[in-house]
Amino acid sequence: MVELRVLEGPNLYFTRPAIKLTLAVPGWLDASEDRLLTVAGNLGVPAGVKAGPPQSEQRRRVVARLAAYLTRRIAVAGGARRLAVRARPGPERDQIVVAFPWRRRAAAEALANEVAAAMTTLLRRSPDRAIAEAGRRLTAVDPGDEPTVRDPHVPVVQVTGRRSLM
Repeated sequence: MVELRVLEGPNLYFTRPAIKLTLAVPGWLDASEDRLLTVAGNLGVPAGVKAGPPQSEQRRRVVARLAAYLTRRIAVAGGARRLAVRARPGPERDQIVVAFPWRRRAAAEALANEVAAAMTTLLRRSPDRAIAEAGRRLTAVDPGDEPTVRDPHVPVVQVTGRRSLM
């Protein structure tokens, strides 16, 4: 884990409080394509994912996607019904960022720590077992405080389209 940041209000990822988890993933970027695809299948990533060459930008995006699936699976194992997760390549070549909204601070921080721990061990062990163990630990955590910003009213603007350079 490089950084775990608790975002208290609207942010770049969500219009409500969120966790931003930055992870160093050099082992994932160097892993064999077969191992990466095996883990992806075990996590429930749809078939057809192409891992890309080691250390490539495509590999970083695939690893971020795997981390998002892992985060959702651990959250469900810990008792959540579902969880919105956003993941992307991080600020450095060997990093990814995973973000998810939170309603109870301690539970969200515990989930982030479980995701970080699972990402370090998942290449060497069974994803199902690691997820089940993480879920058991999450259910034992006191959920903690609610966000101080209860219902933010933030105007959201989305700009789409293509700009021509001619």
